[in-house]
Parts: sequence; structure tokens; C-alpha cells
Amino acid sequence: MIKLKVIGAGAAGNKAAINLANKGFNIKDITLINSTLKDIPEQFRDNAIIFGAKSDRLGGCGKERDIGKKLILHDMKAGIINFDGIADPDTNAVVIVSSTEGGSGSAITPIIAKYIKEVVGVPVIVCLLFGFNSDVRGMQNTIEICQELSEDYGIIGISNNKFLDNTANNKLKAESSANNLFVEIIETLTGKYIVPGSQNIDDTDLYKLVVTPGYMNIGRANISKIKNIDQFNKSIADAIDNSKLIDISTKGAKRIGVIFNAPDSIYDYIDFSAETISQEFGLPYEMYSHVQNTDNGGYVEWI
Repeated sequence: MIKLKVIGAGAAGNKAAINLANKGFNIKDITLINSTLKDIPEQFRDNAIIFGAKSDRLGGCGKERDIGKKLILHDMKAGIINFDGIADPDTNAVVIVSSTEGGSGSAITPIIAKYIKEVVGVPVIVCLLFGFNSDVRGMQNTIEICQELSEDYGIIGISNNKFLDNTANNKLKAESSANNLFVEIIETLTGKYIVPGSQNIDDTDLYKLVVTPGYMNIGRANISKIKNIDQFNKSIADAIDNSKLIDISTKGAKRIGVIFNAPDSIYDYIDFSAETISQEFGLPYEMYSHVQNTDNGGYVEWI
């Protein structure tokens, strides 16, 4: 398995990381960072860093990214906050999860990512929770954080907005669904459910997939009820079309990894070349496949 350190930045990032902990991810591998304690439940405060705590400002940043930047940089330069030991020696990558619209998370994420990548020397994946485009300030913050992130990071974009149709336009439920998708993505990246199979992605293969910089698409398709290859390909295509990740238009995949988890009874209906996936994302420089048997339905995952 791949060992990840997860940093929840700002209120939305805190919620996503807390949800991950509640779903079984080791709390010791999670750090919450915010400009106020109000967003952090009591039981998680031992794993929290509050920046700007010694300033004379009110808690929070009020969607003002400049305030968040000044506070975090002041605390880092003054030695109040130190990220040198944020990751264990055996950590393979650091995942920073944040909303794009808030003042705290969107302000500090590029700064923390740069420090961890360049100073700590650990690969970085930034998972952005895109909001509902309901106000101009939020949209401006979204543009700014996307402009500030380096091409040296892995980037994942989850759209809260895409969950509205499934939640009767309930924004709280949409955010909760987005946080659950974040958990599924982390489970895929760590290889939580990979077991030895007839064809294997080993830890080095998975590591290369996880730390390759650029925009990342992580998806899953249910293939438990397929009866032929056409249905298999349609299941893959539908899962891609209905993805709740931010859409991408380029087909320049550097690496693709596909995990086939299925019973022997449907092997004849599976295209193990995963042509539908490579057609969508482009012919990669490296392609990895993992095939494992299961008696519990069937699914295909890809990175």
C-alpha cells in the first residue's frame, strides 16, 4: 500500500479530512490546518494547527485570501508553525484537500504545497473542492488558487456542483457526497483494496501512478451485471461521463493504471486492454493493469 499524509486546509478541507478519519483512515496521518478552532470538533483538535492564533485579528479570513497568506507566512517565518516534520519518513506523498472558494484553505494550500514539495522533499497531491459558483468572491478565489498551483503537483478537482442533481439541490448533501468521493479517491490511491491477483500492480507501479504530476482522474465503474463486452465498455464510458470530477479536455495521459476486480464468471465479458479508458484519456507512456478475483460483484478502478 501507499502511505499518504492528508492535510485538511480551511473549513471545507477540515470537513473532508475528518470524514476520511471517520471512515477509518488513520487519524495519526491527518493534520487539520485552519485560522479558527470553530470548524474543528473537540476530538480532532490535538491534530490541528491554528495559524494566526497569536495575531490580534478575529478568527477566520472571511474569504480574503490575502489575509490568509499574510497570517500563514508570518507564523512560518516566526517559527510559530513548522512543517518540516509534517510527514513521517515513510510517507510516500502528502495530499492537501481544500475548497477553492474560502479564504483560509485556498490561501494557504499553494504555500504549504510549495514548502512540502521543495523543502520537505515529499511529492504533493492537491485535491480541490470546487464550490457552487454562487458569489463573485468565491469564483475569484477559485481562479487565483488554480493560477498559483505548480505543475509539479498532482491535482484532483471534485465538483460539489455536480452532486446537486443527485441531492435535490441540497448544497449540504452535495458537499457531504463530495467528501465521500474524496474518501473513495484516497482509498484508490493507497491501494486499500488491492490484493494479489493473476496480474499485479506492485507498490512501485502504484507509487509512480500516484506521484506523477499533472491533473489526475480517478474513477470507478460497476461491472457486476455485465453480460457482454459492449456492456462492459458502456459501463466504463457512463462512469467517465457521469464523473463528479472537474472535466478535462486534453488526452495527454502520462500514466494509466487500471484495477479489475471481478469474479471469473464475467472474465469473458471484460476488455482487459481497457481501450475505452485510453481512448478517453489518451495513449499513455506507461500502462499498468491489475486483475484480482472477487466473489462480491465486480468493478473497475482507474488512476
